[in-house]
Amino acid sequence: MAVKPFTLYKRKLNSGRVLYYAIFRDESGARLPAVSTGEAKKAAAESWAIKHLNAKKREKAATLADFTTDFFRWGVCPWIARQHAQGRPFSSVMARMRRGHLDRLIIPAFGKMRLGEIKAGRISDFLLKLELSNSSKNQIRNTISIVMEEAVFQELIEYNPVKNLRRFADNYQKRDIFAADELRRLFPEDRGALFDNWAGPYWSTFFFVMLTTGIRLGEIRALFWANVDFTIPALTVTRAVKSDRSIGPPKSREQRAVYLPPRTAAMLEMWRAASRYTAVNDLVFHGRDGQHPIHSHTALDYFRKGLKAAGIETRGRVLVIHSLRHQYNSIMRRAISESALQYMIGHTSTAMTDRYDGAGPLDKLRAFLPEREKIDDAWK
Repeated sequence: MAVKPFTLYKRKLNSGRVLYYAIFRDESGARLPAVSTGEAKKAAAESWAIKHLNAKKREKAATLADFTTDFFRWGVCPWIARQHAQGRPFSSVMARMRRGHLDRLIIPAFGKMRLGEIKAGRISDFLLKLELSNSSKNQIRNTISIVMEEAVFQELIEYNPVKNLRRFADNYQKRDIFAADELRRLFPEDRGALFDNWAGPYWSTFFFVMLTTGIRLGEIRALFWANVDFTIPALTVTRAVKSDRSIGPPKSREQRAVYLPPRTAAMLEMWRAASRYTAVNDLVFHGRDGQHPIHSHTALDYFRKGLKAAGIETRGRVLVIHSLRHQYNSIMRRAISESALQYMIGHTSTAMTDRYDGAGPLDKLRAFLPEREKIDDAWK
């Protein structure tokens, strides 16, 4: 004779109210601790118990990968639709970021696990092992929490395990820069050795331009051939790739221009001769074609590979792509005037803006022509 999966009994509370409690059995038939149905009538209590059992069955069947198939996908995610219907803001940019957390990190770690198996301790161990800043870990923690809270809402699990995890403390660390001998190893004069470090002309030129101009990652990904003037030589910074991969104004919203050292200009000419996309309206460093920018994670992957190929020690150091911008700032600060550096790196002062109001980026750059020789000497 089959053992009934649950039994009901009445319990009188201290308040005097009488509620039904349910006692369930596990797969072996052993009794589990009683739980309140929250119902005062037996029929309602039985309905609650059956729903509870069905939810437990779904919990056993659902894996995280199955549950998150459409999660954070714009236009198809029920959770996003509910946020908007309830008047809560949630942008496509944020959706793309959180979907990226799922695809790149969370699903590879937990995708095959059933939702009920994902406990606080496992999540904590996963976050601790990530080689990311604490602020990034907190964002990933929040992504997991949203998913698990939705699973609670859908009665697939009984509680959100992330609620037991404290947030990571802010531990912002200043970016490190490279020693002079490390720069020589990263960007050797010999092109064969240079290409060996960076897997060819594309990435060697990409990162050398960043190093010798100080432009940001989003700005170089939005650089078109129209922005490169080989006669001066200089490049204009007019756009940047945003977090949703759209192209818009640069961070400061101010266009600017930067002198290109001779070696940088020569490398860009070399890359243009090798590139498939060389029209003025083509991206210098293109993605799948001349109109689509590369993904930031692709750049980060090749940056790490380049450091490894050059034998750069990274343990205990904060060496990221943005370190190249810090490097430029450090070298140029010793070589040129503060006003020239502020303009070219994109930290233009109010006085500079007022002084050159109405002038184009290259016109403003010509004001620093006396600094040109110093810039060239700094990168020899």
